[in-house]
Amino acid sequence: APEAIVTLDSKRIRWWPMSKGSSDVLLDEKSCLKTPEISGLTTGCFDPHKDMTFVAASHKDITCWDFRNTKKAGITVKNAHQGRVLDIDFNPNRPYHIVSAGTDMVAQFWDVRKASQPLKCLGGHTHWVCAARFNRFHDQLLLTSGTDTNVNLWSMVSVSSAPVGEHLLDGYDDEEEEEGEGGDEEAKR
Repeated sequence: APEAIVTLDSKRIRWWPMSKGSSDVLLDEKSCLKTPEISGLTTGCFDPHKDMTFVAASHKDITCWDFRNTKKAGITVKNAHQGRVLDIDFNPNRPYHIVSAGTDMVAQFWDVRKASQPLKCLGGHTHWVCAARFNRFHDQLLLTSGTDTNVNLWSMVSVSSAPVGEHLLDGYDDEEEEEGEGGDEEAKR
């Protein structure tokens, strides 16, 4: 991630540069890069593959921002969820791939370059999905947590950088896999 801290309030994303080689942040509006006003910001995260790129959620939409040009938004996934988007995480090994979590009780995988429909949609929660996180070393593993008090561990080989057929969960048996949408075989443990 770049040498900066990003803050979100309900209307704007601000990029605060850090002093080189220091942990000091210059909280000066003159040095702060900021987006135009956006209503309903809820969450965001740095792109680990591209410096100065940040993805944020506003209501049902997910938007990519390049802080080298804050005048206009980059790629936007319109109506990414049926409800509000509550969390976003980048796949640490696949550029342009994110997972989003929302109040519609699902987590969804996206390639932001082809944002017309999700790559994969996960149910498994009975209330809002508040968080979704990729494992930083094995991107086929995903944790989701929700207001239903459940934390789910998913093995999602079809949307990971892992070779097809590679499973990390102990005792994993291909015959025990659950059939996912579009014929993909995935497992929830």
